[in-house]
Amino acid sequence: MVGFGLTALFSIACLLAGFSALRRFAPKLDPAEQAGVGGLLVLAAFGLLTLFVGLIPGGLSWGLYLVAGLGLFGAFWSVQTRSLQHLRFARPEGLDLIPVIGFGLLMLLALLGTLTPSTTSDWDSLAYHLAVPKIWLNEGQITHLPWVHHSNFPFSIDNLFIWGLSWGGESGAKAFIWFITLFGGIGLFGLVRRWYGQKAALLALPLFAGIPVVAWETGTAYIDAAHGLFAGLALLYVADVIQTDGEERKKQIVMAGLCLGFALGSKYTGLQAFAGLAAAWLIYGAIAKQMGETFKAGIKMTVIALAIASPWYVKTTINTGNPVFPFFYSQLGGEGWSDWHAEIYTGEQKTFGVGSDPADMGHAVLGLAYQPGRYVNPRQDIGGGFPTGAIGFAVLVGAFLAATLGGIDRRSRYLLGAVGIGFLFWFLLSQQSRYLTILAIPLIPVACAVACSRSALSWVVKGAAAAQMIYTMWLLWTPLGSIQLQVVLSRIHPDEYRSTMVSFAEPASVMNKDLPEGSKVALYDEVFGYLLDHEYYWANPGHSTLIDYNEIQIGDEYVDALRELGVTAVYFNLAMSPDEDKRLWQAAMQAGGGSPYALQGPLTTDDPNLRWRRFIGDAYGSGRLQLAGVVGSGLVFNVR
Repeated sequence: MVGFGLTALFSIACLLAGFSALRRFAPKLDPAEQAGVGGLLVLAAFGLLTLFVGLIPGGLSWGLYLVAGLGLFGAFWSVQTRSLQHLRFARPEGLDLIPVIGFGLLMLLALLGTLTPSTTSDWDSLAYHLAVPKIWLNEGQITHLPWVHHSNFPFSIDNLFIWGLSWGGESGAKAFIWFITLFGGIGLFGLVRRWYGQKAALLALPLFAGIPVVAWETGTAYIDAAHGLFAGLALLYVADVIQTDGEERKKQIVMAGLCLGFALGSKYTGLQAFAGLAAAWLIYGAIAKQMGETFKAGIKMTVIALAIASPWYVKTTINTGNPVFPFFYSQLGGEGWSDWHAEIYTGEQKTFGVGSDPADMGHAVLGLAYQPGRYVNPRQDIGGGFPTGAIGFAVLVGAFLAATLGGIDRRSRYLLGAVGIGFLFWFLLSQQSRYLTILAIPLIPVACAVACSRSALSWVVKGAAAAQMIYTMWLLWTPLGSIQLQVVLSRIHPDEYRSTMVSFAEPASVMNKDLPEGSKVALYDEVFGYLLDHEYYWANPGHSTLIDYNEIQIGDEYVDALRELGVTAVYFNLAMSPDEDKRLWQAAMQAGGGSPYALQGPLTTDDPNLRWRRFIGDAYGSGRLQLAGVVGSGLVFNVR
């Protein structure tokens, strides 16, 4: 709770500073929009600043004081300039209270996830969103981690977790996402109020927070919702450029460029958003017969965006030779990767959705509703994915009615066209529904416009928003929310909760206690190294080429390769192995030694996913790997 409180103070300071800055730069924006969007921009700017501080050796050790000091200065400046007196909200009454209450309940349910330890359902939170910042914080600087390719991603949001972990542990880090969603809701409320009025703006709150992936990620360290906010706001401000002129148009161009820059600087799918936005903008210019003016505005937005995002791509190019590593390996290459790795990675991305045959495009759209498990992890290939990764149906209903009923303004028409182009990119690249936050968020004003129109079907959007809100609340509460509440109320200890929900929690605890200081653990079939206090390395072949499993022939060569990397212990999670492997290991351990595979001579298979298991068995049989213990489903070895 203390960690959440400290992040709250810092985040509110950022909101105050952002509000004051936007009030001066763009006074015609709605006050709520100035506050919410301003807070988002300042938070992301701190994430970018952290890159420059973190690249300095030891920078993360003293950077905390710099970041905290700048946050305090921003809040003090806002108070001194008396900006807060201009922040006004009309108090909703009667039925208008329902969307506000719904938004509040969704935020409270998400808060349970923020205040409790992440579990296996928060896979990427434990695997890299929290893990990489923890490693950098321990090292005192941002370094290249060749064994976890995620460390090369743009980290303008993830870098905030460095400071959250520093002053408030896991909850302090995850609290940043909670406040980003809160600021996003405030900002969207203000933008829609400026476009379509108070009643439409109130509906924007549950439409946004009711998106399942937004509500769920608000309580995690995933950044798709935050990334989607920047990409979506970029598109919304581009739509504003269409509707304005003169000095106000110039300011909207800057706002679009800023938001686009942080979309590009927080996730590679920002490139997808950029491509869709650029295509839609040029098409608009051609239709409006304003190609010259449109092109100039596009160049200005692009220059601003690239100025903000380019440091991440320069850093990744220096470290790997590929600005978008490990993507597009066949075209751009990259150190520490191979065609085999690229094939696995691309294949996994293609398992989402229904395939890229143009004839299936309608199937892909409707499938988001009738088979959402195909678009989210895990087991997406058989439709078994968690519904928490979906975008829901409410905004899609609003978009469909807007497209069919007509009567919407130029901004909404442009948004529908731009989202359609963006959907085409999504359909061709990877049909993971989490990536659709960049398109779902700009549809919110469109849905609000339809809901508050005089159309006889406007009630359909309101009904869909209410149904989506109730369903998403149920989704957050079942099955985790009710248990998380017991943890928050101290009826279940956080460590007990983690041990129950994460199989690696017990092995990590044992290794933290038993392994000597300075140990480095090679993890096999386990990626939750965040739970370890020792240095570790993802050793599976699919993560990197640090160990050349195809060149190694016997267990001794394998152990020599581990020792060259400084590895002193090996953890092998047998839960992911075939039943026959488990049986062979059990027999070998009961016999007191010997290779479980009775390995004789060199291996002939070229499949690294078979070779490494046998190398571990061979090294165990020869005594180069000494069994230190069996914990849960995993084996812990000391390297000799």
